[in-house]
Amino acid sequence: MRDTTADPTAPLPDDALFEGDPLDRTLKRIGLGTKSGFANVRPVLIVIAITWVPLLILSSATGTLDSFLHDFGVHVRFLLVVPVLLASRAIADLRLSRGVRQMTAGDLIPDEERPELSKLLAGVQGLRKSKVAFAVIILVAIAAAFKMLHEEHSQGTGTWAINAADRITFAGWWYVAVGIVIMQSLRASWLWKWIIWAVFLWKLSRLNLSLRTAHPDRCGGLAFLGRMPYAFSAFACTLNVVLAASWIRAIQTAETTVRDLAPIMITAEIIVLLFLFGPLACFSPVLLAFRRRSLYAYDLLANRYGALFQRRWLGTPAGSDEDLLGTGDIQSLADLAGGYEVVVGTQAVPFKPQQVLSMLVLTALPFLAVIATEVPLTDILKQIASVLL
Repeated sequence: MRDTTADPTAPLPDDALFEGDPLDRTLKRIGLGTKSGFANVRPVLIVIAITWVPLLILSSATGTLDSFLHDFGVHVRFLLVVPVLLASRAIADLRLSRGVRQMTAGDLIPDEERPELSKLLAGVQGLRKSKVAFAVIILVAIAAAFKMLHEEHSQGTGTWAINAADRITFAGWWYVAVGIVIMQSLRASWLWKWIIWAVFLWKLSRLNLSLRTAHPDRCGGLAFLGRMPYAFSAFACTLNVVLAASWIRAIQTAETTVRDLAPIMITAEIIVLLFLFGPLACFSPVLLAFRRRSLYAYDLLANRYGALFQRRWLGTPAGSDEDLLGTGDIQSLADLAGGYEVVVGTQAVPFKPQQVLSMLVLTALPFLAVIATEVPLTDILKQIASVLL
């Protein structure tokens, strides 16, 4: 791969910063790699064949197929969560790399900050390639597998995973040692990707950025960053999907109710939104300071222009009526007023409320399934429509 860190003004390839970590290379070796920008069907089918199909065969061979088929959680994990985590990796990498390239290839980074930017990009690449981080990801996955093993024991005996003799079945061992390790490895690698992204944004916000005073996005040219949380939307949804699956199981066994879970669902959704948009908050001090400086500069400009305009047109009339009709001074005054409104409307964060709302709706969808266990789905949709419309 071409090294772009030495010249940060050079165009970054799509996989420059976020694709090609040790887990990516491992997945490609076992046939689970996905091409940049495409959610391939083949890796998804392979991972289902590795995780879910053996459980189906083993539980059928041991006469516990009915118990397996009624385990909603295992189907959610291996038919939905793992395929989504795998297939969306390349799409997220492409979106994040394009966002980095848009930031570095434009004029937002002044020339005097280019050496610092070069160090920053090199540091991001170092984090991405870290073998220590990869080892930690695998250890976290194995620890999570042991935790899941303990949870399966606590669910009681006589299931497809724990037999009547309180021993783990072959299906149970495959579930923990293969399926859960793969799922938790993917989840941990997504979390590490998010940490790299958050570190990049925080260090980037410390640079002396060249923001544009009259940029129509009302963020000085940073509004494109508000689209970056969509790169992690699939991961965020899978977190809520797993929670929803466990809650549905608890409701079905009369361990809890939707009313009891409501505060937890709200808290979980707030945490997810903070996870998605929180890293962008590091630009708030930058944008607020930029707004103060811009307002000061525009005030000086408006005072100067206003004085000239008043002297020329509102004091002693100069020129003929035809000159007044043909002058561009009034249009320039209107343009100045429009620019001032843009500056006044400069946001404190580089994202829009609509983007937060759309992500809220997307990531909260799994919780509809939880509510639907006690409230008909049609009633839920009517309540949502009455609020939104």
